[in-house]
Amino acid sequence: MGCHSSKQDSAELVFPPWGVIRLDAWQRGQLKEMERAAPNLVAYHKQTMQVTGELMGAGCAAPMLLAGVLEAHNPKLRALARASFEVHDTSRTGTLSRAESRTFFDDYVRIAVFINMAVTHHVLATDGGPALEALKPMMREQLQLLHQRTAPGHRPEGFDGKSRDEAAFGVLDKNGNGQLVEEEVVEALTPGTPQQNQLMLALGIKDAALLKKTIEELHEQIVAQAIELEQLENVKRELAPIPPRSPGGTMTLADGTVIHSSVAPGV
Repeated sequence: MGCHSSKQDSAELVFPPWGVIRLDAWQRGQLKEMERAAPNLVAYHKQTMQVTGELMGAGCAAPMLLAGVLEAHNPKLRALARASFEVHDTSRTGTLSRAESRTFFDDYVRIAVFINMAVTHHVLATDGGPALEALKPMMREQLQLLHQRTAPGHRPEGFDGKSRDEAAFGVLDKNGNGQLVEEEVVEALTPGTPQQNQLMLALGIKDAALLKKTIEELHEQIVAQAIELEQLENVKRELAPIPPRSPGGTMTLADGTVIHSSVAPGV
């Protein structure tokens, strides 16, 4: 049996740079029930939310800085992924069968959607700077997508639990032997890996069209900012330099106020 995650507060989620998100009574009850069923996956998704918040806070920072955020958190996330794999490996074979993987995928999606929706609602209600406001339309679309993918009777055509599980299983079962080994699952639960992005798409937590649209919009914003900066630099270069001024004298008024003056060259 894998080790369980350390005790965490079910009443809150940590999402920098917006701090601690307090959950209401219904949300706390839901989260506690999830913790009883899959404690390591709950701890994993809480940690990924913290990573996401730190990445959003870093904004368009240097790639090395963003990579550093992932490197700082990934060892803990990989440990939680391994522990979760062991818990879901109920047959103790060192692999996940299709039946065991269905339970794993169900727990993964249920917890991911719950935490994502709680955090997204909070962020949408938060006043932020231009960078956050630019992200809000995409976040609203993502929220709508999560509602569609999880609400009974509202799933898009061709998207159901069985097809979702088959798609996710195919992403992870690289050797095609019909069993999922620990390393395949851990790699797919490591943020920043191609396997993680493929798993999120297969499970319906991410949408390829929405992802493509978001990347294009962010690219347009970055290009627009670059053009603005270039135009500003051009204006600064075209401005005539201000000539240096030489020190002047001082004058004391009747009330004792001292006025300092400066004199332009040649005056």
